[in-house]
Amino acid sequence: VLAAMSRIRILIADDHAVVREGLARVISDQPDMRVVAQAADGAEALAASRTTDPHIALLDMRMPGLGGAAAICRTCSRTATAAYALNTASRRAG
Repeated sequence: VLAAMSRIRILIADDHAVVREGLARVISDQPDMRVVAQAADGAEALAASRTTDPHIALLDMRMPGLGGAAAICRTCSRTATAAYALNTASRRAG
């Protein structure tokens, strides 16, 4: 088992709790990764990134208030996060 310090620290931000929980469950099954924070919007993600120093931030592009892309723009100069990943989903009519 890898020590907690050597594991990849991941922040998850999505306004849908079921998505956050699903991603967290998949990540928790990986021996070299751990979720250090979850957020429901970009503002929460910014605050969490300041206190948890994640290696990777998985952000929903469309969240109420501050979306994922805007959160990345605001945090790039303030944090040492190594990588960002934006995800989004939409329903199509029909």
